[in-house]
Order: sequence, then structure tokens, then C-alpha cells
Amino acid sequence: MYESTYNGELELLAFFATFLLLFLAVFIVVYVFLAIGLMKMAKRENIENPWLAWIPIAQSYILGKLVSHKQGENSGWIVLGLTILSSFASIIPIIGWIIPIGVGIYMFVLFHWIYEKYSNKAALMTIFTVLTGGTLAPIFIFAIRNNESKIESAA
Repeated sequence: MYESTYNGELELLAFFATFLLLFLAVFIVVYVFLAIGLMKMAKRENIENPWLAWIPIAQSYILGKLVSHKQGENSGWIVLGLTILSSFASIIPIIGWIIPIGVGIYMFVLFHWIYEKYSNKAALMTIFTVLTGGTLAPIFIFAIRNNESKIESAA
């Protein structure tokens, strides 16, 4: 009699759309947490243009300036340059995945230095940042944004 050709494509599409919307919502929340945390820390450290924390690539400049006690005055530009290099290197075969991996590892070290500067639980925060592939870093930055620096000669 009547044969249906319906195989559940609509449900599959709805599932993926829901997953995409959920992923987008989590991404936005995590991004806002990182931007608020970095901006607050930048203001506290008297870093020029703290609003750069809201611009995706430019926020790496703020990250670098927050660790100037480890890398010197040009640390903001160094981190920004590495972030840009990592972005553009991805179009080069082989090197395109080696450089971003190296920069990613460097970013974990960078987050550890920030955790050391503002928290007594730097090792634990770093372990969870690495285990989650950096996903918890914005939440940790947001959580320690109001802490005083433990470094006396902070940038």
C-alpha cells in the first residue's frame, strides 16, 4: 500500500542543530569569561588598552603583558606575534601543524605563569587546563581576575 521513504533525516538534522547551538552558547560564555577576566587583570596591572581583551587575536597581547615579569617588556608583542604566526602557518604543509602545536604548548606555559602570579593553586589549575585542552583556562582566568598579584614588581 503506502510506503514511507522517511528515514529520520529530520531528527538527525534537529540533533545536529541543537548540538551546534549548544556548542555556540558554551563558546560565547567561555569567550565572555576570558574577556572579562583579562580586561579586569589588565586594568589592575595598568596595561594600556585593556579593551583589547575583547578582540580575539589581540587578547593574546594582554596575555603576554600579564607575564612580562617572566618575559620582559616586549612580552605582549611576542605572544601576539606567535599567535599570528600560528594562524598563518596553518596553510603550510607539515609546518602548518607543528608550529600551532608548539604555540599551543607555549600558551599552556603562559597560562601557568598567570596562575602562579594570581593564585596559590597554579599547578592544579595548569593540570586541568592541559587535560581539557585549554577549555578551563578562561574560567580560571575569570575566577582569579580579582586576586592581587603575588609578584611585587608586576608589569
